[in-house]
Amino acid sequence: MNSGTIKMANVGFEWQVGGESGEWETITPQSKRPRLPGPWWIWAIVALVILAPLTIFGFNLWQRYQKVQQQVTFQIQSVVDLEAQAWEIGDLELFLEQQDAQNTEWYGLQVRRTRNYDECWVPTSDCWPVWPAEVEDVNVQGQVAWVQVVEGNEPVRRMRFYRKTDLGWKQTAPRLDFWKRAVEFRYGYSLLIHYHEQDQPYVDPLIEQLGKSYYELCGVLDCPDSQVFEIDIYAQLPPPEASQQTVLIPSPWLSGIPLEGTWSEAIAEEALYTLARQVTLRQFPATEYYSLRAALIEEYAVWHSTRDLAQVPLLGRVIARHGEEAVPNVMRSLRNPVPLNLFLARWLDLVPTPANLVTFFETLLTIEQEALFAGRKETFGLLQDTSNSTWMRHRETLFEQARRGEIEPAARVVDLETVFLSNGQQAVLVGIAGSGENLSPVFAPQEEGGEMAAPVAVFVMQEGNWKRNDFVPISYRIPAPADSPIPQPTPTPTPVP
Repeated sequence: MNSGTIKMANVGFEWQVGGESGEWETITPQSKRPRLPGPWWIWAIVALVILAPLTIFGFNLWQRYQKVQQQVTFQIQSVVDLEAQAWEIGDLELFLEQQDAQNTEWYGLQVRRTRNYDECWVPTSDCWPVWPAEVEDVNVQGQVAWVQVVEGNEPVRRMRFYRKTDLGWKQTAPRLDFWKRAVEFRYGYSLLIHYHEQDQPYVDPLIEQLGKSYYELCGVLDCPDSQVFEIDIYAQLPPPEASQQTVLIPSPWLSGIPLEGTWSEAIAEEALYTLARQVTLRQFPATEYYSLRAALIEEYAVWHSTRDLAQVPLLGRVIARHGEEAVPNVMRSLRNPVPLNLFLARWLDLVPTPANLVTFFETLLTIEQEALFAGRKETFGLLQDTSNSTWMRHRETLFEQARRGEIEPAARVVDLETVFLSNGQQAVLVGIAGSGENLSPVFAPQEEGGEMAAPVAVFVMQEGNWKRNDFVPISYRIPAPADSPIPQPTPTPTPVP
């Protein structure tokens, strides 16, 4: 049962509530809400008088901050412009003056960039070009400014970091504070992916591609069950040391976030290529340069990331002939050394028999040319006589010229007129058409000491394989073409009067 007592003293209330057990509970008295003395508008005026100076102070402080921010932005933009101008005109000392010399690792990386200046227009881990950039945002953290810029011919958004020194702002190494917490993600049972919280929105779409790609690779290459592989999306410059079981991918804020499209789409092909190459190399740790194994590892990584047969001259021909199902057997066959001539016979049915000489060497020259213009350096080198250093320097120079676009690709198919064999150790290919090299003719000695300016390529036998070397002396004479008969004038009949 409930009952209550009302006490009117001091205009208050007191309630007592009782239950069936006979116990009573007193409810805390409630008093009226106190009221401010005087009219409300007086208190409004008081509040206005107090808040007005605070508002003015805050506004002035905000204006001062904006002015300082504009000054810092202008100063850093000046340094950004100076870096790009110095790089463009090749004033490398001026470029280095804009770098933070107190950060030895960062400054050492910039010195390496300047040493590779001529090759630096093609980005690598040690070298990348300096593009004009526009500062979008500056966040000053103590003595270091986190600077967001837009740069490049195909605009991307990047983060740069500049430190305040006695000589002004100098570009310095990235600050990990920007990237926030480090994250480790396990994909399946044997793939670890490391990245930072700041990169997560850009990295998430790529993780799925890399994970599926890794296990597809292991299905082809028979990766050991105990193998653990890591992908490190790093946020530091210089980049961390690479290992045989790690793929390094720069953070989106270092490599550049496209203004059009997505970072994962822009970097997917390169990331998949690097992953395929590293995973494949781990299965074949002892790989010599310019060997069949090295050439096929490079081509397999390219094909895995692009599925473009035109980019893989050797493996592409195998796939076109036998289908994709042949790829696992091709790659597994590389566990033991395989001579090039046996590979060509096994997978492409190419054997240099007397009846097949022209077709055989036409195919070799076509593969060489396709490798040259597709950028497959290992395949291109595989067909060269590596024992001749002078010839190799010539070919490596030619390859670099093609890589920089200084040589225009020509017809993809090479046609030969004749192949001359000499004691089974030398093959002279005459009448080359369709080559994109614009070769200077190799003059062959003639019986009378004359010269014949027919396009010539020379292959020599090296350990059972045909390798190209146009610099070797030609050990026999090429028959000179027969002279064309001089036409004789037909006598005009004398008219009879």
